Amino acid sequence: MNSRSADKTSSEELVRTRSEDGFRLDGAMIEPRGVEIKPSAVVWVHGLYSAFYHSPGIEIGRALAACGYASVIGNTRGHDFGAAIVGRDGRPVCAGGGWERYGESPRDITGWIDFAVGAGFEQVVLVGHSLGARKAAYYQSERQDSRVRGLVVASPGMAFLDEPDEEFDQVLERANRMVSEGKGRELVGWPPYGCSISAATLVEGEGEFQNIFFSRDNSPPAVSRVRCPMLALYGSEEKTAEQIRIAFDTIRKNAVASARFDTLVIEGADHIYSDREVEVARHIARWSDGL
Repeated sequence: MNSRSADKTSSEELVRTRSEDGFRLDGAMIEPRGVEIKPSAVVWVHGLYSAFYHSPGIEIGRALAACGYASVIGNTRGHDFGAAIVGRDGRPVCAGGGWERYGESPRDITGWIDFAVGAGFEQVVLVGHSLGARKAAYYQSERQDSRVRGLVVASPGMAFLDEPDEEFDQVLERANRMVSEGKGRELVGWPPYGCSISAATLVEGEGEFQNIFFSRDNSPPAVSRVRCPMLALYGSEEKTAEQIRIAFDTIRKNAVASARFDTLVIEGADHIYSDREVEVARHIARWSDGL
């Protein structure tokens, strides 16, 4: 099924792929019209409780098309709060942000990079937003995928800046207890996000999967293994200027293997870049042009 965006600068198609372990994943592909198409495509990895049809992926994809970049915006198995993903055997499996296991996320990203390369693009610029930034960095640290020309971590979490939260600590303690009792798939409250999440997902997300951009135990974080060029960006309205500076410094200090590390603040932008999507896209395109 094809649709055209209102300004006629892109063509849009609903697409699908399969994860490395065989689950169907839906998404959208946005391609430029009327301009020269770049040889690399952008693959967008959404954040927590998000999906390919949520902001800001589609809006940024349309703006990237005006810059000559095709975009693939695809669901991961962690899309929305709850989801039933279907394997090759036709049987649904409970997934979604409430039940996702983050260690499985490279299987989904592989599926979308395979799709982009199969569509005729030589390489991709991998862009992860919010929780998706952790997934994208984790993917590249594990796979060292030569098809990834550059990695953009857009508004990654700042857990290393979080103030102590006694209420959250109690929830995490309860989640750990539930996992040890074999109740990991049951929901536990998650006050900082105003939503519930399964105990196992919370424990993994606050444990080993926090060790992406920084380390709590002095072991090398995952980003230390990423070799391709990296761009880290935040909206100026997400945190204070000092907090953003600390976040950049922390990631830069740990990205020891990256061939290049750049930073960018989008002035006036919030976490989902409301009304700043075109500006974000132009910066990503300009950075990608320079790789």
